[in-house]
Amino acid sequence: MLATQERVREDGRTILVWHKAAEPERCTGECDWHPIACSPTEGIVAPGPLKDVPLNLDESGQRWCPDCLATEEDVFSGHFEHCYIREGQHCSCGRMPSL
Repeated sequence: MLATQERVREDGRTILVWHKAAEPERCTGECDWHPIACSPTEGIVAPGPLKDVPLNLDESGQRWCPDCLATEEDVFSGHFEHCYIREGQHCSCGRMPSL
């Protein structure tokens, strides 16, 4: 899954928390800000491209954002509360859902 990283401190050590990219089609590889699936308003400020990260991540010092993983099973993830989606159509925010 295409993701961007956040560095956080947990128990006195720095770990990478991976966030599912909310709009991967907009990333040119030279982005400075990446919207994330777990928030309609927040994003990660990190220059560079997205990375393809396995869902079954088994790397020491790395983990998935639990809220981003919860959106993986939700076809409406990355959309806003006001969006409406009809099967096979773009939603009102202009993004195509993964129906």
